[in-house]
Amino acid sequence: MPLSIHPEAIQALVAGEIGAPSSLLGRHRQADSVSIRAFRPWSKHVDLVNAVTAERVRMKRLHAEGFFAADLDPSWAEAPFHFEAQTVQGERETWGDPYSYPPL
Repeated sequence: MPLSIHPEAIQALVAGEIGAPSSLLGRHRQADSVSIRAFRPWSKHVDLVNAVTAERVRMKRLHAEGFFAADLDPSWAEAPFHFEAQTVQGERETWGDPYSYPPL
């Protein structure tokens, strides 16, 4: 079952009005699915890459300003991953998920 995200919560994040971005960004687990989310305003598209299997998943753009999400099967619950993207200028980027660490 995909994890739903309220559009107003996404809008608050995009506008910089959310006090706890980790409540939306990063990996969020549910019994039968996993949702991984990222905010990357300058990206044309964002892919998730499983560091063990090399599986690639194209994330869905849920907001025009660059909020991306992917609903995944439970095998992603503990899988190490990174993001790869193409910017609107055509450059390639690779980065780890800063929200994979517990909030400090």
